[in-house]
Amino acid sequence: MGPIAIFVIDRIIGMRQQYKRLQILSGAVLPSGDF
Repeated sequence: MGPIAIFVIDRIIGMRQQYKRLQILSGAVLPSGDF
C-alpha cells in the first residue's frame, strides 16, 4: 500500500464525514427532513 492509496482513502473518509455533517446540519435546519 503506497502513500497515494493512503492519501486517497484518507480523502474518501474525510468526504464521507463532511457529507454526514451536511446531512445532520440540513436535518437540523429544516423541520421536515423528508428529502
